[in-house]
Amino acid sequence: MLDLRSQLAASLGRELPIEPAAPETADKGPDLLHADAHLGDAWIQRLLALARTPGAPTVPSKPSFEAAKQLTDKLAKALKTAGRSREAAEIKDLRDRFLARRDKLAWAQVKERFAEGGLSEKAYRSIKQEGADPVKLLARLAARGGPDLSAMGAQRLREHLLGR
Repeated sequence: MLDLRSQLAASLGRELPIEPAAPETADKGPDLLHADAHLGDAWIQRLLALARTPGAPTVPSKPSFEAAKQLTDKLAKALKTAGRSREAAEIKDLRDRFLARRDKLAWAQVKERFAEGGLSEKAYRSIKQEGADPVKLLARLAARGGPDLSAMGAQRLREHLLGR
């Protein structure tokens, strides 16, 4: 392939860079699970921009994750009341997209932990169907090692991971 590229470049009278640019391989996933990951997202940037409008709730420059979710709801309600329903829908959509990406990454890591710990796919699906927060599940899995989890029965495993 590199030979074809060099032939094409020669026929066009251009030079190839010394090394072709490699696609970005850095996995940005773990950053989404960090406590302050939301601060760099478009959701928070838009939240801070819309918070400057009259009648909007006061938003700190670096809101916590839970506070940002609540402030988004308050801001969307204020925007809707002011007749700016498009912007209200936009801020909710940005929040929902961030939460979906975060949850998807967390569920993937939970599934990996289940596989590493020798737990069944059926147990994973059962836990996922409960609608639990995958980030909290991941923390509970990290707190208790894989061999200990595989020795538990299905019911006890669910109680442990779901906090019941």
